[in-house]
Amino acid sequence: MSAPLPGQSLLVMAKRLAETLSFLHQKGVVLRSLGPHNVVLMPDLSARFFDLDVQRIARSAAALYSDPTQPVIEDTKALGRLLAGFC
Repeated sequence: MSAPLPGQSLLVMAKRLAETLSFLHQKGVVLRSLGPHNVVLMPDLSARFFDLDVQRIARSAAALYSDPTQPVIEDTKALGRLLAGFC
């Protein structure tokens, strides 16, 4: 991975990864961690999650969003930190 990425590429990557993370949350997936080692940057500068470490799967998305440990917020913060590394 190389930094910094061109602005447009970074925005496209951020959108794709955020949408994928949102999809996982909608399915009740809670990640143990999320970092640069979980992103594959393709030659066209698109990005994919890779080898995610799933901590647990909630019974429902509603259960995940009401979890007092706030896994959705923690995953979102981790995504922000990950993307900052490409700036």
